[in-house]
Amino acid sequence: MKTTKNILLGIVVILTFLLFFQACEKSNTVDFSGKYVIKVGETKNVPQNANLATLTFQEFNDSRCPANVQCVWEGAAQGKFKLKTDQSEQIIELCLGGCNVIAKNTNQEFNVNGVIYTVKLIELTPYPGTGNANEKAEATILVQKK
Repeated sequence: MKTTKNILLGIVVILTFLLFFQACEKSNTVDFSGKYVIKVGETKNVPQNANLATLTFQEFNDSRCPANVQCVWEGAAQGKFKLKTDQSEQIIELCLGGCNVIAKNTNQEFNVNGVIYTVKLIELTPYPGTGNANEKAEATILVQKK
């Protein structure tokens, strides 16, 4: 009788530990949200402290009106980015400025593991007519969960 109680008690203890460890299992969902600053030609980890995806600033086109110049229209800055995960590769093309005139996206959505994110170009430096002409372009993008 005592042996049966000890066996049952042992099974209960083992099952309790298994349930406890199952509850503590880490979730595979990682939040890609954040502000990322990246130079043209550069590749960065996304999220910044993880190795889950890479973001590459591939190319840009900047037709914004230079500083201290009067222009007919404000112009637009466009950036092309590649987001690569272990499951997919997506090209993201974003626009800043007079994007409605040239029918370009100011933000775009992408999907990682079933989670939809919105990405937006919030700055492209240097602004035309300022800074060093040899300075590499640098984009600031904002990624948010939808």
